[in-house]
Amino acid sequence: MKEEPGGSHAGHMKDEQECWGNSQTWLKFQVFDKNLTHMKKIHNKSEQTPRVQLNVDLYLFSFGNCILYR
Repeated sequence: MKEEPGGSHAGHMKDEQECWGNSQTWLKFQVFDKNLTHMKKIHNKSEQTPRVQLNVDLYLFSFGNCILYR
């Protein structure tokens, strides 16, 4: 996993666009996104939200830089 200077997501916009162009990747991500939504519901009640959010960000990066902006 490459670290972007300044820790910004801006450098990943091109990767994101390439990624969404792949319908198979999109199908996988829809399944993943359902799990992510479920995780967020659980952890919204938790005091460890910052750590969970970091793990979610790392998961998104490892998925192939498909960043989902909410």
